Amino acid sequence: MRYFPDKLPIGMQPHGDTHVFVYLVTRPSPMDFRLFLLRHVPLFRVLFRWTVRLLLPRKLVKARLAYLHAAREQFATPLHPSVCVRALP
Repeated sequence: MRYFPDKLPIGMQPHGDTHVFVYLVTRPSPMDFRLFLLRHVPLFRVLFRWTVRLLLPRKLVKARLAYLHAAREQFATPLHPSVCVRALP
C-alpha cells in the first residue's frame, strides 16, 4: 500500500498538529494541481489539520487566483445529489 501518492515534501507546523503539503506551481493552468488534490484526498480525510502551500515562481504569480479557485472548487463545492446516490452501495 502506498501511503503518499507523490514524492513531494510534507511538513508539520512548529508547535502544532498541522501537516503542510507543498505544491510547486509550474504551469498557468491548475489542472495538475487538481489531480494532486484528488490523489491526496484519502490522506486529507484522516488528518486532523492540514494546509496546502503553493509555491509560485514570479513568472506564474498571475495564476494564483486560478489555483485558489481550483482548491475552493475541489473542496468546498458540494456534490450533486445524483452523484451521491450513485456512490452508495
